[in-house]
Amino acid sequence: MRYCELVSGNFKNRGLAVPVSDLVKYQEQAVQSASELYRSYYFFDGGILDHLKIRKTVRSYKGIYYLDRIVFDIDIGVDSSNRVHERAKGFVHALIEDWDLSEHHIRAWFSGRGFHIVTPDIFGFKPSNSLPQTVRATLTKHFPDADDIYDHARVIRVGRTVNLKTGLYKILLPLGDLFNKQTDEILERAREPVKVIIESDEIDPPRNREKIIPPREVKPVVTTGGSGSADNPNRIVACMQRVIAEGAVPGTRHQKLLRLASTYRRGGVPLQIATAGLVSWAHTLNPLEVERIVKDVYEKGYRFGCDDKVMSAYCDAGCIYYKRKDY
Repeated sequence: MRYCELVSGNFKNRGLAVPVSDLVKYQEQAVQSASELYRSYYFFDGGILDHLKIRKTVRSYKGIYYLDRIVFDIDIGVDSSNRVHERAKGFVHALIEDWDLSEHHIRAWFSGRGFHIVTPDIFGFKPSNSLPQTVRATLTKHFPDADDIYDHARVIRVGRTVNLKTGLYKILLPLGDLFNKQTDEILERAREPVKVIIESDEIDPPRNREKIIPPREVKPVVTTGGSGSADNPNRIVACMQRVIAEGAVPGTRHQKLLRLASTYRRGGVPLQIATAGLVSWAHTLNPLEVERIVKDVYEKGYRFGCDDKVMSAYCDAGCIYYKRKDY
C-alpha cells in the first residue's frame, strides 16, 4: 500500500500520512469546507507510519520514496498572470516537440497562482531512499524553466482545493483551453472548484532512462576559480548558499528570508534586485509578504552573524568566515 503526507490548512499541521486511496475523501472534505489541502510530492510505503510516530515529520525519513507522475511547477513569481500563462503554454509545447509526448500524456492545472503541468514518469525513476536527489538532479538539468520543487519534504496543492491567498481553486484545464482561452477566462473559471473526470493514459509514454542524472554528477551552476579560490562565490557566506540551494522549506521560510535579505543588503545588492530574487526563491509565499520582509530588512538594517541560530545551523567549513566566525 502506498501512502502520502497530507497537510490541511496551516503548514504546521504536518506529519499525517494516509493511504493514497483515501486522498479523494480528504479532497472532498477540503472542497466542502473551502480549506487548503496539500499532499507530498513523493509517495511512501508503510515505513513512513513508524517514522512519523517518532519524528512527526518526513524531513528526516530514510526509507524508500516512490514517484508515479512528474509535476512541473510554473509559478507566477514576479510575472503577471498573462506572462505565467504564456510560460505554461511554452512549456507544454516543449514537452510535445522535444520529449515526444502527446496530449494524452499531459495534464495542465491552474494551481491558484500559476500552473502545474503533470506528465507520467517519462524517465522511469526507480524507488529508492535517494529518489528525491535523483529526481531533482534530473529535472533541474532538463527542465530549468520549471521551479525546483523536488526536495524530499515538498508538498503540492491537491486538485480542486482553494488557494486562500488568491481565493482561486486549482482546476484542471483541457489543453485546448490552456492554449485557446484568455488568461482572464481561466481565472474566472477558477473561482469555483470545477469537477472533472480524469481518464487514464491511453498511450504508453516514452522513457528516457539514459537521461537520468545521478546526484553525484551535479556540479555547481556557477563557479569562479577553484574550490579553494578566494573569488569562488560559494565560499562567501556559505551558510546562505546552502539555504538558497535547499529551497524555501515551509515552517522556516520567514526566518531564512530575514537572513538572506540581510546578506544581500550587506553585500551591496540593490533592494530591487534582492526583492526579485527572494520572491522567486520563496515562491510558496505571497509575493507582497516577501517584498514587505525584504524592504523591512533594508530599511532597518538587520544584521546576523555566525552565532545566529539559523546561520550556525548551516555553517560550512569552506566559508571564508569559518575560521574566525566573524561575519
